[in-house]
Amino acid sequence: MKITPSHDHVDFAIARKYIGQLLSDEDVSRRCINDSGCLVNASDFNGLDRFEARIKIISRLCDNGKYGGTMPFPEQQLKICGRTGDLIEPVLKKQWFVDCVAMNDTALAALEEGTITVLPRSMQIHLENWLNRKEPWCISRQLDWGQRIPAFRPHSSDRYVRLFSRGESVNLGFGFPGWPDRRINRVPLSVLETGFDIAGFWVARMLTVCHSLTGFFPFTKVLLHGLVRDDEGKKMSKSLGNVIDPLDIIDGVSSQTMLQRLDENAFQGVEKRKAAISLKARFPEGIRRCGPDALRFALLRHDASATDINIDIVQEASEGLRFCNKLWNLCNYAGDVWDNVEGEVVEAASSDRIEDRWIKSRLKSTFLVLMEKMGSDRPHLAFAAMYKFLWNDLCDVYLETTKKALWAKDRERLNVVAGILHEVLEKSLVRLSIFMPFVSEYLFDRIKRKKERNLYDLCLTEKTMDAFTIDNELEKEMHSVLEIIKTVRSLRVLFQLSRRDTLQVACQPDAFDLKRFQHVIQDLCNVTLLSTVPKISSCGRFVPFPVHGYSTKIFVALEVAFADGCLMPCVRGDYEAQIKEKLNNQLQSAQSRKDQFLCRIKKHEMLAKNCERKDLLDKHERRITQVFQKILPL
Repeated sequence: MKITPSHDHVDFAIARKYIGQLLSDEDVSRRCINDSGCLVNASDFNGLDRFEARIKIISRLCDNGKYGGTMPFPEQQLKICGRTGDLIEPVLKKQWFVDCVAMNDTALAALEEGTITVLPRSMQIHLENWLNRKEPWCISRQLDWGQRIPAFRPHSSDRYVRLFSRGESVNLGFGFPGWPDRRINRVPLSVLETGFDIAGFWVARMLTVCHSLTGFFPFTKVLLHGLVRDDEGKKMSKSLGNVIDPLDIIDGVSSQTMLQRLDENAFQGVEKRKAAISLKARFPEGIRRCGPDALRFALLRHDASATDINIDIVQEASEGLRFCNKLWNLCNYAGDVWDNVEGEVVEAASSDRIEDRWIKSRLKSTFLVLMEKMGSDRPHLAFAAMYKFLWNDLCDVYLETTKKALWAKDRERLNVVAGILHEVLEKSLVRLSIFMPFVSEYLFDRIKRKKERNLYDLCLTEKTMDAFTIDNELEKEMHSVLEIIKTVRSLRVLFQLSRRDTLQVACQPDAFDLKRFQHVIQDLCNVTLLSTVPKISSCGRFVPFPVHGYSTKIFVALEVAFADGCLMPCVRGDYEAQIKEKLNNQLQSAQSRKDQFLCRIKKHEMLAKNCERKDLLDKHERRITQVFQKILPL
C-alpha cells in the first residue's frame, strides 16, 4: 500500500513503529508536498499547487489511457477551516515536546491516594484517562500567531546560555516573578472550578507542571461543571448563531448590534446566513438589560455537575430579573410597615402567633439546608432553598398574613411584624449575597437600621442563627395548612369563584387542631372553618375535594353550615350555583364517556363470541380488560 508519513497522522504512526525512525523536516526526499501546498519530487508536476496538480495528473492519465475512473467515498469527512474555508491537511513540522510520563504518574498517585479529589466522582475517570496518556505534550504547535518558545538548541553540549533580551525570552509568556531563582511559596488556593471539557488541557497540565516545578499541587479539590448548551441541547457555536455573550445579558444589546458583530466575523456564505437567520428568529428585539445577578440566577437554577446543561439563558435571566423585582417590592413593603411603627424599629420580640414562630423556624431550617448543600458542593440546591424561602414562605405566605394589620393600622401587631421583618430580611440578604451580591448589598443598605453594619462583615462573622429555633412540628402542620389553602385556591379557579366569596369548609380527618390556624387560612384564602366535620348522612349537602399529598379531604358547604355542633340554615352564596353547574357538567361528561366505553365492550364481546381463532379471541379479551380499566375511575 502507499504510505505518506509526512502528510497523514496514521501513516506517521505506522512509519514510526515499523521504520523505527522519526521523519525529519529536512528530509525532503520523503515528502511530496511542501509547506506552501505545492508538489515536490514530482517530476513534471514540480511546483504545482496540489489542487491544480490533481487535475493535470488526471488529464495525463486520460491521455495515456491509464485512467480508471472515480470511485465515490461518502464516508470521508474533509476538514474545512471555519474562518477561511480552506481545506486543512496535516504536514510534518518540528515541534517542542515535554515528556509527561513521570509527571502524570505523580498526579495519578495523588488521585488514587485521595490527596486530590474530583467532583463529581464520575469525572475523575475523565481526568485519569488524560493522565494515563503516554504521548509527549506538544507545547509549540508552530502557528504563525502562536507563542514563541524561549528555548534554543545549543551547538555545544558542554555549556548553557542564559538569554536576556526581550525577543529571546518573551517575558509575557514565561516571566513569573523571580522564578526560578526565588522559591515559590505554596499558593493560598484549595479549590479549582472549571469545565469538564478542559480537564486535560487545563486541570491535568496545572497539576503536573506546578508539582514538577514547585513540589506541591496548586489545589486539592477540583469541581468540574458540565457543558453549557442552548435550550435545544446544541453546543454553542458562532456559526449556529446561538452563542450568548454574558455581557449582553448584563448590559443588554440590540438586535442590530448583534447582526453587526456577525458581519465583522470571518464567516462567509451559508454559515453566515444561517447564523443571521437564527439571531433574527431568537432575538427579534435584541436582549434586554438584566444585570449580573439575574445572570447568576439563570445559571444557579441548574445542576452544575450535570454533563450537559441545557439553558435558555435569556429567558431564565428574565426570570432572575423578576426575582430581583420581587425582592425590591418586599423591601418596599417592609418600609411601609416600618413607617407605621411608633418610634424606632427594635429587634423582634418573642411572639406566640403561629405565623411569626413559623417564619423564624423556616429561616433557621433554610439556613441549615443552605450550609449543608454548600458544604457538599451543590450550590444549585442551596440557592433553590434560599429562593423558595424568600419567594414562597416570606412573600407568598408571611407577608399576606400581615396585610390586614397594615391596612387597619394595627400598631400593636405592626410593632411585632416590623421587628420580625427587619431581622428576617437582614439575615436573608446576608445569605443571598453568596449568590446575588449586588442586589443583596443594595437592599441591605436600604433596610439596615445601623449605619455601621456591613453585609459582608456579617456574612463572614454570622455563622449560626442561635437566636432562632426550629419547630419541626409547627412546620409540618403549616405545610398541611398550606396544601389545604392551595386546594381551596384551585377550587376557586376551577369553579370561577370570586376571592370575595367566603367559603365554608370542613376538613376530614382532622389530624391536628386546624382552629389554631383559622386566622392564617382566613387571611390567605378567605375561608371559614366549620367546627364539625360533616356526617355521612349530610355529605350530600357538601362537596368533597382531596388535598394533594394527604389523606385529608376538605368539604365545601353548599346548603348548610355547622356552628357549635348544630345544623343551622346557611345563606346560599353565588358560588353554590356555580359549583353545582360545574359538577353537573362533569357528571354528564363522565356518563357520556362511560356509555361509549360500554358500547365498545359489547362490540368486543360479540366479536369474541363468534371468533374461532384463538389469537383473535385473546385480542378481544385484552381490549375488554383495557376498556374496563378506563371505566373504573369514572
